[in-house]
Amino acid sequence: MHLGACKELGCSDHEKCIGGKMLVLTRKSEEAIKLGDSITITVVEIKGNKVRLGIDAPHGVRIYRNELYEKIRTENILSLGLTSGEFEKIKDALQR
Repeated sequence: MHLGACKELGCSDHEKCIGGKMLVLTRKSEEAIKLGDSITITVVEIKGNKVRLGIDAPHGVRIYRNELYEKIRTENILSLGLTSGEFEKIKDALQR
């Protein structure tokens, strides 16, 4: 989760908020990674500090830039009128 979204939702532990772990891979231009059997992410171009990615995924898979996804998620939670603590309690209860 983006730090700004954490602050807006009242999250005090950014490390916990984003899960605390990330797999980091190195890829060159035209190399790819697979997510499961049906999603492929390919490095299309590297120019300076920008990387263009191509994503091949099934039609029903929603793909968002992270900053847009976090904005949508934050607005959805805030529109419910819940605090982040209340939202997390409900989320935890549903995951059990």
